[in-house]
Amino acid sequence: MKSVASVVSLAATLLLGTNSAHAATYGANVQPSYYNSGNVNFGWSLMNANSKIQTLRMEIEPGYESQAKTWIAQAKSNGKSLICTYHHWQDNGSDSASALTTAGNWWKSNYSSLSASGSFQVNLMNEWGSHSQTNNSYASAYNSAISLVRSVYSSNIVIDIPGWGQETVTATGAVKGSGGTKINDSNITLSAHIYPGAWNQGAGHTLNYSDLSTMSGSSGRACMLGEFGTGSGAADWSGMVSSCVSAGWSAIGWAWNGDGADLNMCSPSWASSPTATSFSKSSYFSTIYDKLGTSSGGGGGGTTYPVAVGTYKLKNRATGLMLDNLGSTTNGTGVAQWASGSSYNQRWTLSYTSDGYAKLTCLTGGKCLDSVAHTGNGSQVGQWSAGTSYNQQWTLQSLGNGYFKVINRTNGLCLDTGAQTGNGTIMQFWGSGSSTNQQWQFVTP
Repeated sequence: MKSVASVVSLAATLLLGTNSAHAATYGANVQPSYYNSGNVNFGWSLMNANSKIQTLRMEIEPGYESQAKTWIAQAKSNGKSLICTYHHWQDNGSDSASALTTAGNWWKSNYSSLSASGSFQVNLMNEWGSHSQTNNSYASAYNSAISLVRSVYSSNIVIDIPGWGQETVTATGAVKGSGGTKINDSNITLSAHIYPGAWNQGAGHTLNYSDLSTMSGSSGRACMLGEFGTGSGAADWSGMVSSCVSAGWSAIGWAWNGDGADLNMCSPSWASSPTATSFSKSSYFSTIYDKLGTSSGGGGGGTTYPVAVGTYKLKNRATGLMLDNLGSTTNGTGVAQWASGSSYNQRWTLSYTSDGYAKLTCLTGGKCLDSVAHTGNGSQVGQWSAGTSYNQQWTLQSLGNGYFKVINRTNGLCLDTGAQTGNGTIMQFWGSGSSTNQQWQFVTP
């Protein structure tokens, strides 16, 4: 996000705006390039004492490749997962396609030598694209840059959405090709950046969770929070982060160290003492740490749940068919079953409330599995926009054989096929029993 101290305060005023098929991960950003020529101490012992920091998103400025090899090796030796991003502070928010091409060529030249120090996920470039990016220009520029990265790297690529990580409408349009040009590579994760000043120009309002949820459901791509933190502005950054974590997104907070201002989780900052040998938690630490979840469950706290946060297909034991929303994006419509396929209609993101109840959000439409206030045996199971209602909170009761009952919190009834066996038949509620109609397996797509 931010760069040298002289531009940090300006970037902070802009305040940048894994539902993933993979288990969510949580952690913090680091920005080591600007201090003591990149020869900094990370404070590993303090970081390791706080187990929710699982992943580091590491910003690497061009010219600091040799130092970056050391950072990567240290992070891996301390058991951290890594996302590494090309970061050229002069191009934050740039609309220059050549700047993005430069990033692609940098990865082409440096990925092999950097990854020799330890494995990491590529974040192609930090915050390329202003609020004025169009669907077509964003897609075209990324198609060129991704093709360069693909010559050396075959795994999932994180791409920051435009508008300093806030333009969900443009990112979704570029993935879907709604302007005529689409991002061709499907093995990507869309990364949003959330701060209180976040503005979604494409939607014409302050960024909100509905924007992020719609991007997740409509784009058909994994989504994450690459940055989040405090500042000034009207956007509910805290609520958005909590909602995204609850929905199963990975979330990386700004910043463990390297902010150059007052958003560092540890003290002293590298700006004041880059080679310090002892670190303590700053007053800002809990602001970020308390928003992080854990890979074993949702919402933090280290609770272990029967099924890990992630995206799944739900397979019924009796019929062998998958829970499917039939492509509906409308509140109140019934949820059905269908033969297994590749459609996002049958992919459901599993997250958890703070008190341990499961929520299931369909990647098509972004609606949650919901009782729709039905309370009787044989009544239909439906979907509704994400909210706090108990209607869309569920208990996952393990049967000890890889199958689970999915029990609604409001009515205490089980998700059941109703003994129906055909494609497109709507699911029903029934009281708990021994029937395989109400036994479900969580299958990784």
